[in-house]
Amino acid sequence: MQKKFKIPEEGKRWVMMSIGKKWREFKCMLKKLHYDPHTTYAERIADRDSRVLPNEWEFLVKYWNSESALERSAKNKATRAKQDITHTAGTKSFARVAIKKFSSHHPEVAQKNTSRDDLLVMALGEEKRGNYVRCYGLGAAPSEVFGPNPTRTECLKMLSETKRIAEEEKHVMQNEIVEMRQEILMMRARLETMEKRSQDLNTIEDRDIPSNPIGTSNPIGSAQNGNNNIPSAEPPSNEIQSSESSFEVPRNQGYRAKVVGKDVHAMLDNGSGVEVYIKSLRKPHKYVAQGSLLSTNPTTKIGGAELGSQYWEVQINVPIEPNEPLLRSYGSFQTIGDAVGATVAWPFTFV
Repeated sequence: MQKKFKIPEEGKRWVMMSIGKKWREFKCMLKKLHYDPHTTYAERIADRDSRVLPNEWEFLVKYWNSESALERSAKNKATRAKQDITHTAGTKSFARVAIKKFSSHHPEVAQKNTSRDDLLVMALGEEKRGNYVRCYGLGAAPSEVFGPNPTRTECLKMLSETKRIAEEEKHVMQNEIVEMRQEILMMRARLETMEKRSQDLNTIEDRDIPSNPIGTSNPIGSAQNGNNNIPSAEPPSNEIQSSESSFEVPRNQGYRAKVVGKDVHAMLDNGSGVEVYIKSLRKPHKYVAQGSLLSTNPTTKIGGAELGSQYWEVQINVPIEPNEPLLRSYGSFQTIGDAVGATVAWPFTFV
């Protein structure tokens, strides 16, 4: 074959394998038509196909009569006789039928791109080492279909690239963490400044607001309630401070809460809740939730801790800002959204 024809190197593998396949099929046909129908050596030699040379036909008949050939033929016939299901799928192989059936039941694993772990490999098993790829005709090597295996240098390069990307992502995350820490420090500094200003205002108001003697009418109460029958009381201490918080309430705000909250205490004593709105601790002009005032008793416990003189017990009914953090969180309640339907402790100056 190679003496008669000039075959290009890129197609030589396929041509040789195709010729070998056709030569095996031709020998099978010769044995079926010119060897098996006869029983004697002379009859088989005489029944020669015109396409076969006499000396080659004689050599082939002697080989088929040898002990090794007869033993192999008997073994293969016995194996073929055990096959119960014959091929009835036409030109399609059983593998193609199985793949089509599998793909109809599992469309998510159907792949159009060829890979080393595609559906064909799942149905027929892995390719044999050094063999050609199935369903690609003759001569299709695995490296031609799937691509060459990466070399050690290429693997190291891919590993280095992966590490570089991971380091870049790590660096970005570290920068974000540093920025978040700086923002937290700035917020803490602002909060400390606000607390300091509040303390300075308390000191100024303590010097400017005179105390009311016992037995005299309260001008604040008269202005807010419209009468002079409200008994006077000694204003509260300069600072209303809770052991759970660093917030300090100005003197006039605490005194006004006592006077104006007289009706609130009366309604709570009657067993009825008061609808209230609570304000943000960071933005006092902004409402964060609507709820019901349940108790102003300093000894009431929420989350195992007493309210104290600075907090009221409020049940959260409708969250306006669900992400607003609780000043005194407990259990799984960390934000306003977490505490819907539950009670929280909230500074009364923000209610």
